[in-house]
Amino acid sequence: MSKLSSMSKLESVVYKRLLTQVLEWTATVIVMIGVGINALGHHPEGPIVMTFGSLLWVIVGVRWKTASIIITNTAIAIVTIVGLSFYYYG
Repeated sequence: MSKLSSMSKLESVVYKRLLTQVLEWTATVIVMIGVGINALGHHPEGPIVMTFGSLLWVIVGVRWKTASIIITNTAIAIVTIVGLSFYYYG
């Protein structure tokens, strides 16, 4: 019974790691797409896409327990959202 229990724990660890890797690479691709959209001069689409990527990076940072990633990407998301709000509604 303990062998089955430890296999379940191992599978849980592998699943969590795989989920984090998928989030990490998805966030990276989304940020890169947002940068490309910005480079083509499409506003506000670029910043909006990059904000979604930053929010995914916040989730990755929480899963990794890495304050620098959490703080940096939270700041990027907040500044972008506030900036777009002022631009369109201010």
